Amino acid sequence: MMRKSLLLLSLMAVTGCASTVQRVDPYGAVPDDFSVDLTILVRPQGERADQRSSRIMVEADGTLRYQADPDMGPNTVPPMVRRLDREQLARIWDSAARLGLTDPAQADPTANLLMVDKPDKRGSIWMLVITGQGDRWNFTRRAEGDSQPDAAIVTFGRELAALAWAPDELARTAPAEPERWNYGDDPWAAWRGEEVEPMLASAASTDLAEPVLPPETRTPQRIPGPVITASSPFEEIDQTTEGRVPPPTQEILPPPPPAERPPAVLPAEAEEVREVRLPPPPRQRTFVVTERPEEVLTPPSSRVATPATPTPVVNKRWPIDFGSIRIAWAMSHPDLPAQMGCDAWPLRIVLRDRVYMPARARTTEPPMSIREINALGGGVADRAVMEFMRSGIQTCAEASGLLGADVEAKIQWPAQPNDRAVIWFLVSVPLSGTTAPELPADLSDLPKGASP
Repeated sequence: MMRKSLLLLSLMAVTGCASTVQRVDPYGAVPDDFSVDLTILVRPQGERADQRSSRIMVEADGTLRYQADPDMGPNTVPPMVRRLDREQLARIWDSAARLGLTDPAQADPTANLLMVDKPDKRGSIWMLVITGQGDRWNFTRRAEGDSQPDAAIVTFGRELAALAWAPDELARTAPAEPERWNYGDDPWAAWRGEEVEPMLASAASTDLAEPVLPPETRTPQRIPGPVITASSPFEEIDQTTEGRVPPPTQEILPPPPPAERPPAVLPAEAEEVREVRLPPPPRQRTFVVTERPEEVLTPPSSRVATPATPTPVVNKRWPIDFGSIRIAWAMSHPDLPAQMGCDAWPLRIVLRDRVYMPARARTTEPPMSIREINALGGGVADRAVMEFMRSGIQTCAEASGLLGADVEAKIQWPAQPNDRAVIWFLVSVPLSGTTAPELPADLSDLPKGASP
C-alpha cells in the first residue's frame, strides 16, 4: 500500500512539472491606440459637470486633459490634468464597451465636428470621438431645452469628468489671498553671487561687537609761540599746530626798461657794393614730332534689331484659378506615415459655376473634400475658401493624433498663361527632420490683398 501511494505522488509531480503556466494580461483588451475626445456644448451653462461647455481628452499614453469654458470648441486642446495608469484606462474602455460605444458599426458616419452648429438658445450637443485598433469613429447627440441627450453618452461623460476632478458645483467664492511671512534675507543669495559682500558683512557682525564710532572732526588750535620780530609790516606772527611760519611778504618791483640807443651813422665811403647775379636762361629743347596716318573709323556693321519676345503674364492675384490641390509633409521624417488621408476630410465648401465659396451655416448640401475638388478639375477660389481648406486639413491632422501640427498654404504658379496653378498644403509637425525631397522648388507664398 505504501508503494502504491509513493508511485501516485511521483506521477503527480511529473505531470505538474510538464504543464506550462500561461500568464494573461488583465488589461490586454485595451487597444494600444485607445483615445477619447469628448466635446460638450451647452447653452445656458448649468451647475453640474455635464451641464457646462467643456472638453475632455484621454490620450493613448494616459494623459487626461480637461477644461470648462463657454467659448470652447471642438478644435481647442485643453490643458493636462493628470496621468492615468493602465488600470484606469482599462476601466474607461470597459465602461465604453458596456455602454455600446466601442463598436464602430453602431457609430455615426464620419463627420467634421467643426461644422456642427452650437445650440441657439437652450439645448446641448455632445460630440464623442473614440480611436482604437487602428480605427476611428464618432457619435453626435443633440438635445433641446433642459432635456439630456442619450443616457449612455452622458454616463460615460460623467465618468470621464469624475476622473478629471470636475466638480458638480461651480466655485462662486474667490480663493483667499495667501498670507505671506517675511523671514529676512535669502540665506542662499551669497552662494548665487547676489550681494555677496553685504551678506558676508551682515553675517560677520554680532551684537557683542564694539560699535564703530565716526572719527571726530579735529579743528586746529591756536598755541601761543615765540614772537618773531622782522623788518616787515608784520609785528607779531603766531605759530599753528603744524609748526609752519609764513615768510614775510616782500614787494617785487618790475625791472626798468632798457635805454634807447641812437642809430649809428656810417660814412658814405663805408657803403658796401654787392654784385647781383641773375639766373641763367632756360635751355631750349627740340622735340621731333612724327606724323601718324589718321585712323579711319569704320561704322559698325548694321544689325537688324529683332523684336523682344514678350514675357507671358500670369495673373498672381485673387481669385486664383487652380487645377489641383496637393497635401504633403513639409519635413521628411521616418516616423511620419506616407499618406495622411486628409484629402477625404469633409470641408464646408460648395461649388457655384466653377467658383468655390464657403457654405452657409444651415445648408443641406453635402460637404466637399479635396479629393472631390481634384476630381472636378479644380476651379476658382478666393482667400476665404483657402482658409477654410487650410483649417480643415489642420483639424484632420489633429484628429489623427498629430497634436501641434501646423498647415501652411503655398502656390505653384504656372509657366504659361494658359496653364493653371497648383495649390500645396504643407503639414509640419514638431519633429526634427529635413525638407521633403518631393516638394517643388518654385513654391511661392499666397498673394496678399483681399482679406477673407
